[in-house]
Amino acid sequence: MLLDMVGENGKPSLIVGLAISSTALGSILFSPFIGQLSHKIGPWTLIVTCLIITGFLLIPQAYSTTTLEFIFLRFLMGLTLAGLIPTITKIVGDNASSEYSGTLLDWLISVKYLGHILGPLSGGAIARYFDISTVFITTVLIIIATGIMNLFFINRRIR
Repeated sequence: MLLDMVGENGKPSLIVGLAISSTALGSILFSPFIGQLSHKIGPWTLIVTCLIITGFLLIPQAYSTTTLEFIFLRFLMGLTLAGLIPTITKIVGDNASSEYSGTLLDWLISVKYLGHILGPLSGGAIARYFDISTVFITTVLIIIATGIMNLFFINRRIR
């Protein structure tokens, strides 16, 4: 499947751009609905649910056989990711004192961008020594573990 996404002379084709941007497209289209859902079921329930569903959506991506299937799965993953950052931002804003909320929100954004750097770097290293499926499965384990930690270890008062 990865070879299908690479054009002539090993240069990435437009398909690679579609595959990568389909996650953002899913998030953009469905973030208002996910926001409404957060008000109905609560922010922590939404975070845990989105993390676990995202993890399970990564599994078929590791073994997808067609480019279209991969793009569709990435789009679905965008649906689950749509509410994470806004919901986490709301929780930080609601639970931090006004003295520290700005600093905490700055840290939240910084950590987000740190993930944008470390994710691809570590994914590239894993793919180099193993294969691309291992990258997806490793990500699944990290995301589901994060969902479980949020479910069981977050202070109930914050919820």
